[in-house]
Amino acid sequence: MLCLKKLKIILQYKYFYLILVIITFIFFLFFTKIIKYKSIYNGNETEFYVDVKDIDLKDNYILLTVKSKEKMLARIYYNKKNQMSNISLGDKLYINGNLILPNNNTNPNQFNYKKYLYNKKIYYILNVKKYKIIKKNRNIILGIKNNLLNNLNTNNREQTYMRLFLLGKNNIDSKVKNNYRLMGVSHLFAISGMHLYLFIGIFSKLLKKFKLNNFSSFIIILSFLIFYLFIIGFSPSLLRSGVLYSIFKVNKLFNFNISKLKCLILTICFLIFLNPFICYNVGFTFSSIISFYLIKYNNLYKNKKNYFIKLLIISLIAFISSFPIVIYNYYEINVLSPLYNLIMVPFVSFIFFPLSILSWIFKNIYFLRFFINILESAIKISNIIPSVIFFSKPSIIVVIFYYCLITLFLTFYKQIIYLVFMIVFLIVHYNYNLLFHKEYLLTIDVGQGDAFLMNLNQRIILIDTGGNINVKGNAIEQHTVSNIIKSMGIKKINYFVITHGDYDHMGESINLANNFKVEKVIFNCGPYNDLEQELIKVLDKKRIPYYSCIKELNIDKNKLYFLQTKEYDN
Repeated sequence: MLCLKKLKIILQYKYFYLILVIITFIFFLFFTKIIKYKSIYNGNETEFYVDVKDIDLKDNYILLTVKSKEKMLARIYYNKKNQMSNISLGDKLYINGNLILPNNNTNPNQFNYKKYLYNKKIYYILNVKKYKIIKKNRNIILGIKNNLLNNLNTNNREQTYMRLFLLGKNNIDSKVKNNYRLMGVSHLFAISGMHLYLFIGIFSKLLKKFKLNNFSSFIIILSFLIFYLFIIGFSPSLLRSGVLYSIFKVNKLFNFNISKLKCLILTICFLIFLNPFICYNVGFTFSSIISFYLIKYNNLYKNKKNYFIKLLIISLIAFISSFPIVIYNYYEINVLSPLYNLIMVPFVSFIFFPLSILSWIFKNIYFLRFFINILESAIKISNIIPSVIFFSKPSIIVVIFYYCLITLFLTFYKQIIYLVFMIVFLIVHYNYNLLFHKEYLLTIDVGQGDAFLMNLNQRIILIDTGGNINVKGNAIEQHTVSNIIKSMGIKKINYFVITHGDYDHMGESINLANNFKVEKVIFNCGPYNDLEQELIKVLDKKRIPYYSCIKELNIDKNKLYFLQTKEYDN
């Protein structure tokens, strides 16, 4: 009891949380910026004895997270998915293969895979030539997870959603996943605090029937929570939700009388001390920032009796508070996402999510299939509405300034001046390229093929688009050029030049024509092939003028000469 009293005094000390945040920030900087971690391996090793920690099925290979002397990703290519059913979590493998360094980004504002893995303490990808199972898993809890994975190992749409909600494995088709993101509801299709609290709520109601005291109920729920987090792999956003729930309950049980906001600060600081690199996880950042603003400004919605008005205000706060992080990572935002969330949150929370679990329990997917069709059809219809706008990628300073304005606006929401400041800053950011002139020639790395982006006195010229035939189905990897253009805040392409109709030179052309304002398209000399004719259909539909076989292009004092003015065999 004496220890609890001392702890209560510390937790209620006026400056404790300020000191804790400062210490945590210094700790974070020291372990992520000052200390440089290196691999134990030199890169020449070929034989490894590893434990399987995670399994992820890709289109043409299986990706294992394995642990030997350090964590690695092991990539095993296969022809049929059932070839890999013999590998389970917890298995010990002998692997013969070669170590590959992950790639840095080669284009501005592009995803840095090497840095992403470094933040997970992974330095190498292991390309597997052959492997052998030395010892099968005998861990009971891992056995349960293996059984769940094996029961949900097909890629039909129904089992994909069941796997997502039960195990946090998001293997939804990349185009559908991208549509959810564009709609601003992708958070509903990642295991999050919302799903965790639904599980806890159901579990709590069941325990009440046994008339247990609060402490006993908490211990049982905490045990379930730890077990479930272990099953789904301790994802950062779920870990934050689980720790926050535990701190809330401890605070209530022992009468520490600390506010919810202080509980959140304790949670974030605790997790950063456990793993300082957790701050680089986008899911953790999103959930922490949104939770902070929802708790801080709960006075704006807590007394609203109408469920939908309350949900709308919550959606608006979540939208505003996540805006800087969204445009920093994705460069675009759907301005209608608060309205979409008004419909999608209750639909997913009270119909789709429970139905996915029930479909798995009772082995009946027919109702789930019906609702999946409704859901995915609604997503397609919503994306027809032009409500997505692009912003150039902001610097960290700009993100901080955004949060200062957001905090002032939500604190003094009745004073119109702060809303005006917000709108003015948004307009300046949106029109950054018009206000701050910059000329450049950018050679874009698209793998095989070419793509060049030029800015000549505010005239944007794009020459070719690249297009990797190996990732045609991947909406993110396929759209390298459009993502870079969005990140630079470009809204309009004045001249779109296509040198020839091979996929590796114009594979992204139709996507660009559909998503950007294009003034003119210029083809080279010669007959149009099938891919060029597909693009022409889109241009005719959108009334975009196109030309071919021109000699030169005059842009103010600049000239672009087209060297191929006749048809050639080569």
